[in-house]
Amino acid sequence: MKSLFTGLTVMVLLSGCSHIPSNTQPDFFPYTEAEQDQAAKEMIGNACPMLSRFTMDYGVVRDQIRSDEH
Repeated sequence: MKSLFTGLTVMVLLSGCSHIPSNTQPDFFPYTEAEQDQAAKEMIGNACPMLSRFTMDYGVVRDQIRSDEH
């Protein structure tokens, strides 16, 4: 009985080592300082082309994260 328990314990411990790492890091979008400045100005002036781009990029990242979770 003791050897059965020891065998099962070893199997459980070793099964934790068999995890295959996956690259689930989403893409990140680098924005230049000029793009960030433009986005800040758009927030003040209510014109939003750069903010629309930021929002669309954020949506892509969220979709990538969601697809990696399933």
